[in-house]
Amino acid sequence: MEDRIKKLYSPLFNEIYKWKLNSNKKTFVVGMQGTQGVGKTTICSYLIKKFAEINLNAVTVSIDDFYLTRKEQIELSKTGNPYLEERGYPGTHDIKLGEKTLLELTTSNGKTKVPSYDKSLYNGKGDRVKEEDWKTIETPVDIIILEGWMLGFTPKTNIEDPNLNLINQKLNEYYTWYKYIDAFIFLIPEEINYVMDWRVEAEENMKKSGKSGMTEEEAKRYTNKFIIAYKLYLPDLKSPISGPVLKIKIGKDRMPCDNFGKS
Repeated sequence: MEDRIKKLYSPLFNEIYKWKLNSNKKTFVVGMQGTQGVGKTTICSYLIKKFAEINLNAVTVSIDDFYLTRKEQIELSKTGNPYLEERGYPGTHDIKLGEKTLLELTTSNGKTKVPSYDKSLYNGKGDRVKEEDWKTIETPVDIIILEGWMLGFTPKTNIEDPNLNLINQKLNEYYTWYKYIDAFIFLIPEEINYVMDWRVEAEENMKKSGKSGMTEEEAKRYTNKFIIAYKLYLPDLKSPISGPVLKIKIGKDRMPCDNFGKS
């Protein structure tokens, strides 16, 4: 753990802090893209704690919390598009809810309610929790880290699969979120197949904690859908914003493979 802090967590903290100091924004928003299991949650927890130590109000928000409700997702699954059968892909988020939340977090003074999604509900299929149980965040906020597996993916051309092409087109809707983002961090696995092992591990850990989750077979089937997207978008990943960008290659041990690369 100490090695990971030294080589990954601490350098990330220093980079974001530098961005914040060089910005005139009251609230500085960092987009963090990373595959399932790469360690986004652990990284964000460390960063929030470290910023608190220097009296900066930092929060993390996951795009997972903007997933459609279980009822809405069931309706969406009836379209027949295999990529929309379950939560995860572009098109399964409530874009307006995400934009409303980001607007309030970056402009309000007082308290802001942030949606919450419980992936353990319905045997791992998940659902948004009731609004009275949403997280309350004190504003103004100094730093927001918005994280998600496909955050920052941009549309490509010449996709032959009509089902995947529809998903590709839906990426355009997420630009309403990107207008709030000032800098981007991309955590890119050295090998795409690491994602499968990481996801199975995450589901097992969730079940060990007492929550329900997917079986190993279900987790692998679910994750395999996302590997299709990673193979399509990660090789020539381009940032959707004009601000600072940091790309970090991550090994199976969730450690950086080389020095942080910038583009």
